Amino acid sequence: QHDEPTIMVNAISSFVGEEFEDGGYKFSGTVAAPNGSLYGIPFTARRVIKFNPIDKSMTEIGLDLGTGRKWIRGAITPSGIIYCVLNNPRRGILKIDTNTDNATELDVNLLPEQGIGMWISCAVALDGCIYFMPLSVLKDYPRNH
Repeated sequence: QHDEPTIMVNAISSFVGEEFEDGGYKFSGTVAAPNGSLYGIPFTARRVIKFNPIDKSMTEIGLDLGTGRKWIRGAITPSGIIYCVLNNPRRGILKIDTNTDNATELDVNLLPEQGIGMWISCAVALDGCIYFMPLSVLKDYPRNH
């Protein structure tokens, strides 16, 4: 039997501030890390946010990632590294190391897959790889059917 988690609606909103910044949500996803903290994935926020639900502390981590729309969601590896799927084709993949609280942008060439919102989610599979799922799937019909 599993205990149901306690639902905390808007528990972090008073800490984070305004819901919108630069035309979109500041954070577009949350990932729980083995260290007990929650990490907010920056959509329009300039930095990754680390929230400790025990003492309610919040810390911005990593480099200033600038303005504009950025990442959508993230997946965490067993070693505590979060990789975030991108919304903006001009950006790389965001890597958040929850062991050191460092956030860096990886320069990854995803060509020819381009477009705003190209990837919508990601997950770590049993083979240890992170798979990024497309926002939509293209189905090609044969010419002779």
